Amino acid sequence: SSSLTSGVLWGGGVFVLTVLLLAQLVLFEGDRLVQSARVRPWLDMVCETINCSLPPYRDIRRIQVFDRALRPDSVRDDVLEFQLVFANQSNLPQALPNLKLVLTELNGSPVAERIFTPAEYLPEGETSALMPVGKPFEIHLLFAKPRSNVGGFTFELL
Repeated sequence: SSSLTSGVLWGGGVFVLTVLLLAQLVLFEGDRLVQSARVRPWLDMVCETINCSLPPYRDIRRIQVFDRALRPDSVRDDVLEFQLVFANQSNLPQALPNLKLVLTELNGSPVAERIFTPAEYLPEGETSALMPVGKPFEIHLLFAKPRSNVGGFTFELL
């Protein structure tokens, strides 16, 4: 009888400690685990079972840029067009990134800077916030030419 009681106590203690360990893991490493390509499919399965939702998967390092260009618009002289072609090279669909575009003078000094959200650069009627694996996305942004001469640009996916 006493060995049964001590077995139950040991089992209960192990259970409580395991739950505490898992809680700490989620608390301190949750964001990193949710964004891990290895762990994410397992978390998606668990969430389907218990009816929870995870933030979108995001790994900017796995987005490959194929082409980028800044040129005058073919119709209007006072408008510039920025074109960007990129694709998700991850194993999982991921959230579309924000795009930071900086126009510069010939000497590299910034002339204008803006961050575009997916809602601003997706074509009209397109609402998908996830990039499928391997499918290229092409962005065309039109904006007013700044008063200063634009000599170049930099961009960053955020």
